[in-house]
Amino acid sequence: EDIFLVAAAGNGGSSDYSFPASYAGVVSVGAVDYFNRLAYFSQRNDQVELTAPGTGIYSTQYKDYGSRHGTSMASPFVAGAAAVLLSKYPCTAQEIRNVFALTARKGEGGDAGCDKSFGFGIVQVDAAVKYLEDVGGCAGVEILLSGQGGCNIVERPISRAQDQGDIMEENEIFEEPFTSTTLLKPSTLPTSSPEPTPQPSIAT
Repeated sequence: EDIFLVAAAGNGGSSDYSFPASYAGVVSVGAVDYFNRLAYFSQRNDQVELTAPGTGIYSTQYKDYGSRHGTSMASPFVAGAAAVLLSKYPCTAQEIRNVFALTARKGEGGDAGCDKSFGFGIVQVDAAVKYLEDVGGCAGVEILLSGQGGCNIVERPISRAQDQGDIMEENEIFEEPFTSTTLLKPSTLPTSSPEPTPQPSIAT
């Protein structure tokens, strides 16, 4: 079946590959903080396709609610954005992936086009809806992705939308229990600037 599959990229802060996120048919989602910077714990590799808010997210925890952080907090934003598009346009999963790649916003410190930290950028549901409106629906979607996941494209790199401001207003990080995942294929960790203040560790 044609299913839009989303999974958390992983919270190890390394370039290891987490599964199922790193399978070709799955959209691997990394996390950004309130200032559109890559979250310190977010996995960085060539299978990361999109990023979304993943720090200080109010969610369920054990018997009540609280603020959590992790790529598992970010991936529901992408799944929800896909649901919004599909509620109006009967697009295929591949078409939805292309729409998000074309309309994602550049993260703070991210490269033009696509990189191993942010993928194509921070998902923008409003821009995605407008894109489909402008091209007349699913049939007008420009297919750029090769279907291999991450930054793999068919013919040419694409430019992401310019930064339009912060996602949220506060900058508070809370612990989130680390979800079980398999890490394989270590590679060189891209150089990045250290966090200005110490960050809490993620419980295992």
